[in-house]
Amino acid sequence: KLYENTTGNVGMTKGGTGDVLAGIIGALAATNDNLTAALAGTYLNGVAGDTLYENVGTFYNAEDLVGAVGEVWKDAFYE
Repeated sequence: KLYENTTGNVGMTKGGTGDVLAGIIGALAATNDNLTAALAGTYLNGVAGDTLYENVGTFYNAEDLVGAVGEVWKDAFYE
């Protein structure tokens, strides 16, 4: 089966963004099956990157991405 993620942008080609993705997937895999963790983590990481891109263009780093992931998660599940 093939899955396509349409989130993400060129600002996510910097060092550390893949590490953020791995951390998200690892955290989600603790309470979900691996496929769900991979799909949800990839989407969440991409939406966070897209949110940053809309606000600051490509001028963000992995630390900024971590913060944006938290905001996207909060917006999706707690508001």
